[in-house]
Amino acid sequence: MTGGSPEVQVRLFGPVQVTVGGTPVALNGTRLRTLVAVLAVSAGESVSIETLADRVWGENLPEQIRQSLHAMVFRLRKAIGADVLETVGTSYRLTVPAAGIDVLRFENGLRDAEDANAITAALSAWTERPFVGTDSDWLTGTVLPGLEELRLGAIERSADLLGPRPSTELIAELRRLTADHPLRESLWIRLLRALVHTGRSAEALGLYDVIRSRLADELGIGPGPELQSLHTDLLATDTVLHVTSDAQEPERNEVQIPRSLPAAVPDFLGRERELEILSAADGPLLAAIDGMAGAGKTALALRVAHRLADRYPDGQVFIDLHGYSEDAHPVTAEDALGRLLLAFGVPQRRIPQELEDRSGLLRSLLAQRRVLIVLDNAATEAQVRPLLPGMPGNGVIVTSRLRLTGLDPTATVSVGTLPPATAVELFTRIAGGSASDSPPAVLEAIAEQCGHLPLALRISAARLRTHRSWRPEDLLDRLQHHERLAELTSGPRSVAAALDLSYRELDDDLRRTYRLLGLHPGAEFRTWSAAPLLDLDLATTTSVLERLLDVHLLEEPVPGWYRFHDLVKQHAVRAAAESPDERRTATTRIIEHYCQSAAEASPLHAPDHNLATHGLPTILRTAESARDWLDNELPTALLIPSLAVDRPDCILHLSTSLYWCLRDLGQYDVKAELQQRALTVVRATGDVAAEVDILNRLGEVYRLGGAYRDAHDVFGRARATARTAGYRLGELRAIEGIGNAHGLQDHREAALAELGCALGIAEEIGDEYAQLDLLNSIGWMHARCGDNSLSLEYREQALAIARRVRPRSIGKILAAIGHIQLQCGDPDRALDYYERGLAHAQSTGNRHNELRVLDGLAHVHLELRQLEQATRCRERTMVLARELGSRNWEFEANQGFGRLRLALEEPVEALAAHQRALELATALQQPVDQARAHDGLGDALAALGRLEEARRRWQHALSILQAVGAQTTEELDTSIPRLLSKLAGADVSKPQPSPGPTRVPTK
Repeated sequence: MTGGSPEVQVRLFGPVQVTVGGTPVALNGTRLRTLVAVLAVSAGESVSIETLADRVWGENLPEQIRQSLHAMVFRLRKAIGADVLETVGTSYRLTVPAAGIDVLRFENGLRDAEDANAITAALSAWTERPFVGTDSDWLTGTVLPGLEELRLGAIERSADLLGPRPSTELIAELRRLTADHPLRESLWIRLLRALVHTGRSAEALGLYDVIRSRLADELGIGPGPELQSLHTDLLATDTVLHVTSDAQEPERNEVQIPRSLPAAVPDFLGRERELEILSAADGPLLAAIDGMAGAGKTALALRVAHRLADRYPDGQVFIDLHGYSEDAHPVTAEDALGRLLLAFGVPQRRIPQELEDRSGLLRSLLAQRRVLIVLDNAATEAQVRPLLPGMPGNGVIVTSRLRLTGLDPTATVSVGTLPPATAVELFTRIAGGSASDSPPAVLEAIAEQCGHLPLALRISAARLRTHRSWRPEDLLDRLQHHERLAELTSGPRSVAAALDLSYRELDDDLRRTYRLLGLHPGAEFRTWSAAPLLDLDLATTTSVLERLLDVHLLEEPVPGWYRFHDLVKQHAVRAAAESPDERRTATTRIIEHYCQSAAEASPLHAPDHNLATHGLPTILRTAESARDWLDNELPTALLIPSLAVDRPDCILHLSTSLYWCLRDLGQYDVKAELQQRALTVVRATGDVAAEVDILNRLGEVYRLGGAYRDAHDVFGRARATARTAGYRLGELRAIEGIGNAHGLQDHREAALAELGCALGIAEEIGDEYAQLDLLNSIGWMHARCGDNSLSLEYREQALAIARRVRPRSIGKILAAIGHIQLQCGDPDRALDYYERGLAHAQSTGNRHNELRVLDGLAHVHLELRQLEQATRCRERTMVLARELGSRNWEFEANQGFGRLRLALEEPVEALAAHQRALELATALQQPVDQARAHDGLGDALAALGRLEEARRRWQHALSILQAVGAQTTEELDTSIPRLLSKLAGADVSKPQPSPGPTRVPTK
């Protein structure tokens, strides 16, 4: 450095830091900090590029080593000055003097120190572990061990120099270091000598047992000669002290045999698997039992302890550590050790003061004995670890609400709720009396209201037993219609109090997490939806969820999904109510999160309807994430409107976005409820156009769900409202809906009249998008009437408009024209149109249109008896439907497979396909499609010779169509006339596909 350059200081203890003229320099990036540390420990020396690369990157070398290193050097020079980092040939040299680098000052200071004070002064430079924020195997594997050895050697030298005058600070430092380096005998020797010099020989003896046990357990060796010699001196000192005290205190028995296990719970039920796991261990036993509050952990521990008592003839001890107790603080490890030592006959005066000394004495005392210790209600692993005996002949059972994996238990069980039948049996056995004669449904409902939690079941049963005038039905009524947590209290026992204890033991951040998660509307949730509620990033959210999981305030039924036990959920909701401002802002976040994500997901099902978002950062960045949202988050999104009662904008937004999300998923009752809720909101705003739009969506829901009467009523109201308000587009859509409903009911003339009227309005207002939809619908209706020339004319008009305003629809229209050619008896020409339609759908990425075309292509190949190609189309349709999450098209794929398999004379496979189609149509709440599936099942059964079953299926299909008022369906073979013909005894012994097209595509 030149004389005028600012002073450069490098700090390597703790986070790596560089200051220039007293101002910190930004060192952004782990590799840059690593480079600084590597150069600093070699300051004044030239370090070659190859050596630097090895020390900075290790085995993870970049492809361009020199370029990467040059880039970092350039950044470093820019920050600290070019003269501070010199280039020497193919090497680099940091020119900062040793006095400016804390690690070098530390090393030089210790090498120059000649007395204890100088050593202490030099050691003060070690403020934190060095090289924080770096990533170098060389630093951590070579440099750091050398520094640590230098430090430990200096502390030992200081202890030797102080001799019989050790300071309190030195003893405390030696204790910390022996904990960090438990197998370094030289540190233990200095600590024991320091204790002896301060008159604490008993503690020194206890610590000798600690190091002896550790050396034996971990290395399989005994103490070295110097440590053994020191032990001999300690024993001689202790003997003198013991003889001196004999005159003051009579001799006690060397060891007592305690039997302090409480009685086992007499009405213990279930837990057979857990009992087997905990009782099966042949070797050393360290059993950890964890579970939520009230799950019966103590009862299980005592049942196991009594079962195993004979294996431990030298005593069985029970200690309540009060980790979660209303009227007591957690027992410290020191106090617990004192109680254990007293229980085994150690006089109070002989119990050391320090924790490690007590722990060592207990291990020495139990080394040759077989003792069982039950540590109930532990708060932390740190509370338990010093209480563990060192030898394998002893057994320990620990219970806690916390998962104690850090103890390395030999057997671990997590205690959950009871199976329903066991829960009912436990309740009935405790309640007695009228409970044994109650209807099973009542008892099952009580057990469910108790969440199948043993504590809640015992409390409820005790209340029923003490209220002699109550019947089980009265108890059930109180649990169902009163605040459940308030009802689950009996004397000092309370589910709410037990959960309060768990809640109070959480830190502030975790209590906030618990409260806010209680506001989540879903029964289960993922990190993805918990993060906005908590206002945390995904990594932090995962961390806090795992912490709640560890203390059993959350459950993880399947990987990545979390949920509350229903009683814990109530407690969390109650806790959230105590912070109304926090609750309000969190609820706003989750509402807006789902509004935004629903708007982003809806284009998957409605690519022509891009909805406004809520101005949040993009949530669903890929089509895959949007499909995942539809598969997993949609059920929760449907609950959001109930949270948004004071957010009419969100309800209206969701009524649109969720309508499109649900388009192919059925659930018509859910969709109808959503639109009804939006209708109530919009009427309060006086927005007539929005009211008409919602009415039209509601009518469409009823139409697609086969509720044609409701559809006509709602569309009629929409038309009248729109006409009065002069809202022509809304009127048009209402009339279109009426026409389409008539079409599905096979009211052909009425359908064509209404659709024609709507087309006239579309032309009048110049709305080509509406014209396109209506031309398609009219073409579809003419095809149903058998007028193929008119149908073709309308489809071609639609095609011309699509090319201008909606190119995505071209593939769909080409497929429709192909269908007309098929109806006209020209399957080859139909095939050409379908293939053109498929190519267009694939080139534009319109996967829904690809589905439609593949469905039609399968029909064409079937007509041409190209069965292999038809099968491939069906298989592709099935795969694509599942990829898109379209259960509607999955239904069509299964229904089509059934028809194809029957044509291939494979009725068993056809039966299975139609059965799956029926399951989907039922889940989708689509009665007309259910009728189609029943008809397909009837045909397959008839082909198998099971005519009575076939007739029942046809009759079911007929009843459905008559109930909804539909003469025909999209499959021409499934119509009231054809079904009547089959039932009348026409030749149904072996149904064949009809010579013409079997389906009119509408979806």
